[in-house]
Amino acid sequence: MKSNKLSLEEKTGEKLIKFCIYLPPEPLVLVLFAHRELFGSINNLRDILQKLQHSYGITINEAMGTFQIDNLQHYMSTQQNSLSNEEILNSYLLPLKRALIDLYPNKIKQPQEYYSLSKQLLTYMVSVVEHLKQLEDKLDSSNMRNCTLARGQLLRKIADAYNIAEEYEKQISIAKEAMEIYQATYGDSSLEYATTLNDLAIAYHNLAKEKRELADLEVSVTLKNEIRGYDIQEMILLEKSLKIEELHSKFDINYSVSLNNLGVAYINLEMYEKLTERTKMLEKALLIQKVYYGSDTHIECGTTKSNLAMAYGAAGKRKQEIQMLREVVEIYRIHYTENHKQYAFALNNLAVSCYNDGNYTEAKMHSEKAAQIYKTHYGEEHPKYINMLKCLMSTYNKLLDDYNDLNYLDSAKNIGKDLRRIIDGMIQKILLDNRLTYEERKIKNDKWLSERAEVFKLLAMVHGNKNVGEYEKQERYLRDALSIYETAGFDKRNLNGYADIMYSLTCCYKSLHERERTDHGCANNYLTQLKKTISTYEKAHMKNDVNYQNLLIFSSNFLIGICNDGIIEYMEICQELTDIIKQQCEEQSEQYASSLKTFGSICSKAGRYKQQEELLLKATTIYETAGFDKRNLNGYADIMYSLSDAYEYLSKDLKNIFYVEKYLVQLEKTLPIYLKAYGKECQNYKNLLIMCNNLSISISNSRATSCVHLKERLVKIFQHEYGEQSTEFSNSLKELKSLQGLSKLKPGF
Repeated sequence: MKSNKLSLEEKTGEKLIKFCIYLPPEPLVLVLFAHRELFGSINNLRDILQKLQHSYGITINEAMGTFQIDNLQHYMSTQQNSLSNEEILNSYLLPLKRALIDLYPNKIKQPQEYYSLSKQLLTYMVSVVEHLKQLEDKLDSSNMRNCTLARGQLLRKIADAYNIAEEYEKQISIAKEAMEIYQATYGDSSLEYATTLNDLAIAYHNLAKEKRELADLEVSVTLKNEIRGYDIQEMILLEKSLKIEELHSKFDINYSVSLNNLGVAYINLEMYEKLTERTKMLEKALLIQKVYYGSDTHIECGTTKSNLAMAYGAAGKRKQEIQMLREVVEIYRIHYTENHKQYAFALNNLAVSCYNDGNYTEAKMHSEKAAQIYKTHYGEEHPKYINMLKCLMSTYNKLLDDYNDLNYLDSAKNIGKDLRRIIDGMIQKILLDNRLTYEERKIKNDKWLSERAEVFKLLAMVHGNKNVGEYEKQERYLRDALSIYETAGFDKRNLNGYADIMYSLTCCYKSLHERERTDHGCANNYLTQLKKTISTYEKAHMKNDVNYQNLLIFSSNFLIGICNDGIIEYMEICQELTDIIKQQCEEQSEQYASSLKTFGSICSKAGRYKQQEELLLKATTIYETAGFDKRNLNGYADIMYSLSDAYEYLSKDLKNIFYVEKYLVQLEKTLPIYLKAYGKECQNYKNLLIMCNNLSISISNSRATSCVHLKERLVKIFQHEYGEQSTEFSNSLKELKSLQGLSKLKPGF
């Protein structure tokens, strides 16, 4: 520049461009930055550089590439004697700031450049901010304010660039700094300050989202609280921003942005009590944007529709959610093109929604497209691509359920093979990376080991599909996953994940047992795993988890299955299952009483009637003590019937008057209860009357005079049940008189 002592103020736009071409490459962009206002009608630096490209073949990226920001510092240091701080600010730094902001691509107007050029500009913006900060305290109050504000404006752009680079913690730090500057400069009630509150809220939203996506190993209470903390910070900032914007206008486009973002924050925090409110927020935001942009197909409307779809999904409005997401996919396709990561993001959301709705064919189509875009954009080692592949495996498994097409099995197995190759490669890289400390290597290695375990779980799921039935392979993969957890210590750090694998293994043994019901080894394996899994869920404090409740159902059904099959060799297993149910449900529960009844039935088949009696008496006591005899009369009647059945066998020997007496007492109790529960037409009620008749005949045939009082009670039962004109009553009365004659007792009628 020193060799070209020309008065730039005298140059017109075209002449100045030509003059700049002959300057050394480093200061070329600097001259344009510092003196862009001299280009007449060309007010935007982007237009100037595009004109350079058209006339001389110099692209924006090339021009920026030739300019090293440190040259500015060097140039200013050489001119320190001749330039004041105010001149450095106004002649170089402020024009440079304006030029960088001009160059910074607009997400809506330049979506492709937004994701490429913004990263290149980041270094320049950071350096200018540093220069502005160094200069700040050396200026008078007027220039200091301009300097500080310029720094704040650039900090907002830097925060956005970190957002694009997915460095969210840096984004938060920079956004906070910008917010503090805007608050001090414009005041607490300004729209400018509200805008920076929104910026910071978005940064917290992004960090929380990243943690949710990557937190597959340390899914702990600590991490969940950390994510929730970010969500709460986002909500607080957005509510504050919304209050400020409401002071100015409720129909401003920025107000719609805050409504949109706050609606999403409520969704992430699962604030279901605000479900209607947040949906209305998003619908209002969409209406404002539609009026502002003249159409609901604008890219900003697409973002709001995406969030509104989330709200519909949370409200259970699945059809509206899917329709809204289909509109989002089309908007993103047109705006970003079909190879862009944002388009893949929209496809992924639609795929998940279709999957949740049971439309697995459409989910597969969208997931496959999204996976290919993620692979191209991020590479196959990126978590986003790996997560997409895992989602695809789950989708193929569901399609295998629906269509029994083994091509889906092959597709899922191929993905599993690819995932194992990618993950094993990453683990090998980490082990060979000498730059990592022990702690860094362990953290990275643990993450990929967790991914490997997840793949084993997915492969187990596919092989255990009802239409595949390869339960031995399912068991092997689940054992591999458990081995990883136990070796790496995940069984203690991520007990929830460990419990889920244990549950899957229980399901596997359940399937093996149901296939080989008479195989004692399969039954024992199932029982052993069932006990281990229940213990794991209890250690993880997951008693309210649906899978824990399923384990109770498994225990009961296992017991009922043994009873129905009549496998009396499983008596010890039945005892353990009954104890498990007692432990899970507590001693005074209806489920435990039902298990006692079932176990009693197995004892009956094994001829252990006294043990059956003991179990059924416990069951009736539970029903009567807890009030189930009134709330569940049918269940109570069934237990009473089973007890009557047990006493029938125990009273075969009429000499054992103790059990004959108990049998009759039980029949007298059970008849009215069964009548009330099921009515006279029920077969078991008829069976009870047959039992009474058989007992009456047995007493008569035995001519046991010690049973006269029992015969009298039986006659009363026949009188009540059949009536005095019935054959049953008259025959039993004759038998009673005959028995009374033998005992020389007077008739009781």
